[in-house]
Amino acid sequence: MSLPHLSPDETDALPGGGVGDLRGAWDWLGAVNQRFVCQAGPAMAAFMRRAVNLRAGRIEVHPHDPSLREVGSPASFSPVSIRPLSGMAMSMGMGTGLVVCDAGLVFASVEALFGGTGKYPASAGDRDFSATEHRVIDRLVEVLVADYSRVWQAVCPAEMACLRSERRPPAVGIAAPGDSVASTVFTVEIGESIGTFRIFLPCALLALLPLPLVAELARVTVTAEQLSAMRVGDFMALERDDLVRARVVGGPVIEANCGTSNGHHALRVARVLNGLAVDPVHDATGLLAVELGRAHLAHQDLSRLAPGSVVELDTVPGQPMAMRLDGDLIAHGEAVLTAQAQFGVRLTDLVSPAERVRHLTCPH
Repeated sequence: MSLPHLSPDETDALPGGGVGDLRGAWDWLGAVNQRFVCQAGPAMAAFMRRAVNLRAGRIEVHPHDPSLREVGSPASFSPVSIRPLSGMAMSMGMGTGLVVCDAGLVFASVEALFGGTGKYPASAGDRDFSATEHRVIDRLVEVLVADYSRVWQAVCPAEMACLRSERRPPAVGIAAPGDSVASTVFTVEIGESIGTFRIFLPCALLALLPLPLVAELARVTVTAEQLSAMRVGDFMALERDDLVRARVVGGPVIEANCGTSNGHHALRVARVLNGLAVDPVHDATGLLAVELGRAHLAHQDLSRLAPGSVVELDTVPGQPMAMRLDGDLIAHGEAVLTAQAQFGVRLTDLVSPAERVRHLTCPH
């Protein structure tokens, strides 16, 4: 069923946060959704014991009440707690999302688990879900929330847990009256059956969640052969610029001078590049980034960055630097300047060769 969605002008007027204030958050959430598809597809296939094709739809913004009232019946409504790990105060209390599974997904899941092909789809009619269908729903939502939480934790310090399951929308509330809600529809194909589930998130929550500002000394393209050949103690030469580039998933990209503050690495912003430029969660396959450090800032704080702003990072001088392949941590290294004035890193620890290549061929 198609849910009503608002234009940017309409959502700008909503008290829960407008598209104009959260454009970077939409880009960030879209990248998270795509990464979630990569990870949740195989997890659902393992649960169903059947091949699963999972696709993410576009993000839409709704007034809270209409977005829930128009979900078809029967359906399963599962509120999900979202607890920021940074200890920040949430004006709305504990953040809450919502996972809604439609009848088609529930019936397709039961059919797959009991050996059916989905050739003759079940019809919901006016009945409620059976006890068996309730148990399948609960387990399926656990799988989805666990994978969604893992994806978020890779880019944002937040953890999620399913609170309960409801069968009637009026019993579920995830935002204050009048607040706007962002939703994504995910389409699931299991054999010949098709179902959907939706994830709803309050816009006020997206505005407050901290996003990672990642300061990178360098980026290099690597092949599977180079990855598998890496050993602890190896030296990797790097080309670095005078300014450190710091990237934000769904926010501004800055160039800055590197220094220290309170004993930590820190950045002094030299210039802001394209205030709404976006780096996706998953960059080009085979891109190895050497990180100076990270800082987690709320979206509104990121938008205030300007030349002269100082950002303290989470690392200290002398600490091994994280090396991430398409966002996944695969190694640490220490900065080295050779006798020939060649800058680079000496590897101090590595994940296994199989893990390195797996991250290259199947990012998650």
